[in-house]
Amino acid sequence: MRQRLAYTDGWKYRTEEVFSVQTPIRGRAVSEDWAQLTESGVLVIPAGYSWDGASGPTWDSPCTMRGSVVHDVLYQMLREGLLPPGYRGIADLVLFDLMVEDGASRARAWIWKVGLSWFGPRTGGNIKPVRYAPEA
Repeated sequence: MRQRLAYTDGWKYRTEEVFSVQTPIRGRAVSEDWAQLTESGVLVIPAGYSWDGASGPTWDSPCTMRGSVVHDVLYQMLREGLLPPGYRGIADLVLFDLMVEDGASRARAWIWKVGLSWFGPRTGGNIKPVRYAPEA
């Protein structure tokens, strides 16, 4: 019997270099192959991390890329229980701050943040279902 391939789809982007950013999260160290968060709040995303960019009825642009990858990493940490659920609002605020810092209007960043507060809890943070090939 052949071994089936387990995979997820929906990824549009992949980091090609290590990326790090200071977050307001302090006192929570996380160390995984796909990302690290230091006690001092530095988030390190290694080369090869895949994410899907903006979710929902919006578009990707240069001013959303850093925020979307950081937000996706933080939400993945939340989904996997590496950060407590109360940190979801902080992840949303980090997205807002990075978008504004990168040139998005405060109005656009605010709309994204409000959308996350409405729909983020319902989606579970963009969980991608595992698919198999060949199908059973």
